Order: sequence, then structure tokens, then C-alpha cells
Amino acid sequence: MKQSDKFTHIQARHTLQLALDGSLDDDQQKKLAQHLDACAECRLYAGQLTQLDRRLSHSLPSRWPQVKLSETESTSRLGDILSQVQVEQVKINHASTTRNIGYVALVILLVAGLVWTIKTLIPLPRQVPAGVSSPVATTAILQTSPLPTPTLQMTQGEALPAPTANPLPSGSVNLFPNVVFTFASELPISPERMTVYRQQLSEPVSADLARQVAAQWGINAGVYASPSEGMGDIIFDAMDGARSMRFLNFPDQFIYAVGYVSPDYGSALMDSGPLPSFENQVAIATNFLEPLGILDLPYRTMPLETERGMVAFIPLLDGYPVVQEIGVDRGNIGWINVKVNTPGQVTMVQVSHHNFQPVGDYPIRSAQQAWDRFTNDLELQHSRYAVLSPQGSNTYQAWVRKFEPGQQADIYGWVNSYSPVDPSTPGLVLINNLPVIGDTAAMSPVSRFDVRFVHAWGEITGSNSDGIALSLSGWEVSPLNDEYITGTLTTQSGQTQLVALDRTLTLLDPPMDIPDGTQVGIQGVVLAGDPEILNWKFIETGQIPITYGASNSCGGGGGGGGGLTDANFGAGRFASPNLTGQSAPIPTQVLGPYQPGAEINAISGRVFITQHLYFAGATSTEVIFTPDPPLEFALDWSFSLVGDNLTGIELFNYLPVRVWGQVDRLEEHLVYINVARYEPVYPGEQIQVWTGTEQILTLDGKSVVLFTTSAGESFVLKSSLDWGADGNIIGRLGDLIEIEGYLIPDQSVGGYLVLQDTAGTVQPDGVADSAQVNVWDHSQDPSTNPGAALQGQVIIDTVELAYDAINLDHCQASAAEDPDVSPRLYVQPIWVYTGHFDDGRRFIIQVQALPDEYLK
Repeated sequence: MKQSDKFTHIQARHTLQLALDGSLDDDQQKKLAQHLDACAECRLYAGQLTQLDRRLSHSLPSRWPQVKLSETESTSRLGDILSQVQVEQVKINHASTTRNIGYVALVILLVAGLVWTIKTLIPLPRQVPAGVSSPVATTAILQTSPLPTPTLQMTQGEALPAPTANPLPSGSVNLFPNVVFTFASELPISPERMTVYRQQLSEPVSADLARQVAAQWGINAGVYASPSEGMGDIIFDAMDGARSMRFLNFPDQFIYAVGYVSPDYGSALMDSGPLPSFENQVAIATNFLEPLGILDLPYRTMPLETERGMVAFIPLLDGYPVVQEIGVDRGNIGWINVKVNTPGQVTMVQVSHHNFQPVGDYPIRSAQQAWDRFTNDLELQHSRYAVLSPQGSNTYQAWVRKFEPGQQADIYGWVNSYSPVDPSTPGLVLINNLPVIGDTAAMSPVSRFDVRFVHAWGEITGSNSDGIALSLSGWEVSPLNDEYITGTLTTQSGQTQLVALDRTLTLLDPPMDIPDGTQVGIQGVVLAGDPEILNWKFIETGQIPITYGASNSCGGGGGGGGGLTDANFGAGRFASPNLTGQSAPIPTQVLGPYQPGAEINAISGRVFITQHLYFAGATSTEVIFTPDPPLEFALDWSFSLVGDNLTGIELFNYLPVRVWGQVDRLEEHLVYINVARYEPVYPGEQIQVWTGTEQILTLDGKSVVLFTTSAGESFVLKSSLDWGADGNIIGRLGDLIEIEGYLIPDQSVGGYLVLQDTAGTVQPDGVADSAQVNVWDHSQDPSTNPGAALQGQVIIDTVELAYDAINLDHCQASAAEDPDVSPRLYVQPIWVYTGHFDDGRRFIIQVQALPDEYLK
């Protein structure tokens, strides 16, 4: 049933789920951005969802292909879920649905989100057009060299100021009372002032701009518009027979990737074997980028621990690095990231151009003053921290199926088709990312929700100069399932076999460079035989180290990862710059329905109570208050009851109470009321349970749901008065259902008393679930009680000045004019403290460097 329209912490999580589907209107986007800006917990939740999306986008086609559903399956499963919710739901609790929607949405995300991540975020391979010449070689000649541990590279940068002999800080900080911090070296000196910058956004990407930029990168072929299912992104794909570029909102923000590329696509797609040394990776990446003219800022380079062979180029402003994350956020494109594979080829480039324009010079805090700010920042309003597990090795390797021109091929896979922006350009059809040519009309999906798993056969055509494709002879909907099977590879009688838990399979055309005894995961279909044959398309082995990371964009915070088992977590936020230097408005100047100190006299409304369980046994109780009738002057505000006079309030969960008290404070459309006393509106009323049937009638000129109990009593359901009759049916009309709620003795419609329904189900059990206090368990999240989660000694190894900037992943050109988003475009100085625990866990702290008067 319909929830309250108040925007609470809980509803923010619901709205985040809607955002993933791209179904937010402008007002919802603005409210969500405001809420995320103020709520660290919801930003963490958003980060976890974003990290899940990004993880899926990077890994589903490779790491977890066994769950890569077609869009048809996704749509079908989502339909099953929705029908289950409507027809066979078990206890649809109106407010607890809102409170638990995150868990349900994660399930839906795992189903429907697969399509979004695969189709929206991954660069797509391309069809072989006639007459496409061989792309210019992108490899560099490698010299034989050892493989040292990756080291940080500095290019064109300026050295940071020399250290001073100031006394070193030591001891604990308020947020972490059980952690002793010591510094390994003197604190660095710093300039008295630094320049604050602002990011100037580019014009929106268009098909013509995408085509022009793609041509500069050697891609002269079709441009395809791709639908966005999140944050209203504008997406274009430029593809030829060798490479693709996916443009995200701007013509200078894109992902370049190679596919079945000539002259040796197998090497280009190879992601196994020893990598070149990091120094050689940097040389290869730099040689590739320099002719393209995108290295337009000083920079330094570093390896990305969560990505195999990825070189991150970090821009420098005035000699200081631009930081766009804390920890390791795999979803953050950053400035420029280049992936180099085993043969020394560039196989992916992620580019997000940043135009930093100076705003002015401002005073900054010293390293000591910034540390003092962090020491006392209990609410984390000006600082962020991240606890990361010890840096691990990235042992991940992958193999894709190779084909040769002239080979007869039977391919099982998912089919995707793309319509070009230019109608004169042929459409693009892919199976397992391999271009398909021929009569593909019947095989092509009719919509983006119609992705098919098929068996296609034909001849591999092309050459070492133009790439390859499948010349289609025939196809059928696959009678076999796409499977992901784990086991051990072994060689028996000259055949490579996968020894799985329940069967042994012979690999068709296995790669030659996988050692016997390797533990692998393989995606493919199982053909009949003795033993059975595995027609594979993807093999992987090893581990990718996953750790906590968070970054910010125009859409709010993103990131996540880690947790209790590996001690990866973090929290915190930065205040927006206030560059006028005038004091930011104090709370009493907040514009809203009330001012702090205002008297609250006998306002009635319903209460919704949630008990929060935190790490190490800490708890809190949240009491959300929804005025009833709604306050016309405060429709956009939510209310929270606080104070010492709420004893026994949990007995009135979902019931109306009358409240007296005083406004304590206003925060981001939330009014906190310090309660002096309260009383029930209807003394003795309790949540009850009825069984009965529903029908839709017109009473007093309004369509309503009339609920008739098994005892013969009839009531009008309040939800149908508030939200309409058609959308508030439990199951099917006439079904025996169960309704929870309470009677409103002073309200009737058409001679029938009104029943405030609070929950309903088609499976009656006689239990009044909505009378029970909702419990939100955060106990596995150490960031909810970091003071109890962390103890020991942290040695701060390095301290440096840097600049904090958002990434532009979900930014659009209009962000510069949006008063809620525009402040995020400022690029401000921060202090970064990096250290470690005795057990190797890493600790990162970022603190704003601007003085208080320049922060809101």
C-alpha cells in the first residue's frame, strides 16, 4: 500500500532504488540529493548500491556469468515478484514495506539490475563493416624486465613542501577512543593560502560529437543511442569491427575498449599470464595516450589494486593530487585509467576530462590544525575516514573463446541488437560480443527487454586486417541452459577436462596456457557425450581484492564494499564551501514550517517506530511522526520525535497520538520535536486483525474500497481515500484476505466507518505485525559504531595536501545551474593522512583544509 509522502531516512533508501530505474522526477532527485548531502548513513547505503551496480557491470559477464539473465528472464522474474507482491504477498506492511524496501530492492536489483549494468555501463564490441581498415597498432615494444612490486610514478609534478620540526601530534581522537595515533615523521609545512577551483562542465554529448571524438580515436563507424535506466544519463556507443567507445553524458567522458580486434584479437582480449612491470605499463599507456592529446594536465600514476593491469593517471593542480575518492572505489572513473594486458596492449581506456577553473585564493589550515579538526569532529561534518584490509595480490586471470577465419562455429550466447542513430547505417547484432552478419532480422531482439539466449551456427569470416565476425547460417532458441561451473582443470589422455563436484566435462578447444590443477570457473553449455562436452565461452581463476571505497558525483555519494569480515568500512562527509567568508546561517535562520524553539501544541498524527541495532550492542530508537491531517504549510517536511518523555511510545506504533513540545532543530526537511508529553488520540484503540473480502464502490461521489469482514461488518479502507481505490487492492477482488489496522470512530463515508489499514495479506495468520516495532539491524556494519569497532595503534606514515573533487560519472551539463548540485563542483584543498595498524590494515583520513568561515 501507499506509504507516507514524507522524505525520511527510510524513504531515501526507497528513492535510491527508484533512482536505479531512472524513475525519479526533478523534485525527487532534488530531495534525494539534499538528503544524501546531510545523511552519512544513507550515503553509505547509496554507496553500497552503487558499488553493487559497478561490481556487476565490471564482473557479471566474466566473474559471475552464471547469473547473467536475459532481459526476457529479468522481465519475467520481475513480473513474478510484482505479482507475488500484489496477489500472494505475505504481510504487506505499509510502513515496514518502506523500511524494508532496501532488502527487497536488492533482490530486484540482482534481477533487473543485471540488464542495466551490462547494457549501460560496459563498452560493447562491434560489427565488422565492409572496408574498415586495420586500426593503428597500439602496442609498445617491451624489453625483458623483472616484475617488481608496483610503485608510484610522478610525472611533471611539483614536490610538496619540506617537513618542519613542529611537535608531532599523538594520542586518540574522539571518534576512536580506543585507537592511539602516532606519526612516523614531522608534519609537512603548507602554504598559507591555496587556490580553490571549480569544475567547468562540457556541453552534452550528441551523436555528432560522439562520432567526431570516435574518429579521433580511429573509430569510423556507426553511432548507436543507448537507453539510460539510471539518473537520466545520455549514452551513445560508437563501434566498428575492432573497438568501441561508450560516451557518458559528455563528449569527453567515455570508455574505450577493444573487442574482436585485428591483427590478433585473441591477444587483445587476453587477460591471463604475467603482466609487464608497472613501469612498462605506464610507458605503454603514456605512449598510447600522448598522440591523442588528452594528457593536458600534470599528473602522477599509480596502479589500481582492484583492477588487473590498470594504470590510474592522477591529475595535479599546483603540484597537489586531485583526489576523487577515499579508499578504492571501483566505480570511479577518475581522470584517466588505462588497462594494459599481458602482451602489452592497451585494451581499455576510461576518460573523464576535468576542466578546473580557478575561483580564488583562500587561507587554509595547517596539517596540525586539520588534525585537530578531525580529532574533535564527532559528527564527521568536515572529515572522512576509511579502514581498509591489508593490500592483497590481484591474482585474477581470464580467457575468452578464440575463433579463426574460416572456422565453422557453433555458438551459444546472448543476443543484443543496436539501432544506429543514422538510419543509413546497418544495425548491429552481437552474440557473446561477437558481431553477427547475415540475415539476423528474426534473431534480433525486438526491444531492449527482449534479450535472447540462442544457439547460432555459421562460418567465422574476416581476416587479420579487418577483424572477425560470425557469418550466420542458422539459429534456434537454445535448448540448453547457460551454466557457470566451478572445478579443477586436468589433462587426461590429451584432453583438458573440468572436474566439477558432480561431473567431469571435456573442454571444447581449450586454451593451452592454463596449468593442470588450476581452480577455475567456466561459463558455457554442456553438450551430450561420454564424458559430456563443455562448449565454453569464458574461463576465470584467481581473486580480485575488494575493499572499501567511496566517491561523490552530481548524484550524491557512491561506493561501498567490505564489512566486518575484512574490516573494510568508512564514513564521513565534507561541508560545502562558503567562499564569501561570511558566517553560514545558524540553525535559527533555517527557513521551514517552524523555527527552533517554536511551541508544538496538541498536534495529532501517527507514529512509526524503528529500533536500530548497531555494532557492539549499541541501540537507538527512531520515532517518525506523520501529522494527520497533514499540515498544509509543511507538506514537504518530515517530523521526528525526540527527548526523554517518550517512554511507552512503542505501544502506539502505527497509531495516532497527540503531541506537545518544542521544536528542537531543523535539518534537511526534517523537524525534530522535543516532546514534553503525548497522549493517544483514541484511548484504548489497538491494531486489530480482520479477515474478509474487498469490493470497489462509489460512496459520496468517491471510488473507495469497501472491506467486509467474515463477521459481516463493512468498513471503508482509509488507504483508498488517500491514494485511490484501484491501486489499493490486496490480491483479487473477492479473495479472502486479512487486513490489519484500527477503526477511526469519528470518520465515516457513505454511512460506513473508516478503517485505517496498516497491513494486508492474502495469507491470513491472525498476527498484527504492524503493531510490532520495526527492527533495523546494522550490527554487522562496524561504521555504525566505529569507536567500538577499532582499537590498537595506528602509525600515520604520510601526510600530504591534496584537492578534493567529485567525479563526473552521473553529472550532466545542467548541474552547473542546479543550486543543489552546483556546490559539488567546487574543488577544495584537503589534508590526507595515510597510516596503518600493526596488523597491516590501512587507515586513511581526509580533512577539509578551508577554515570554518569558508565552509557551510
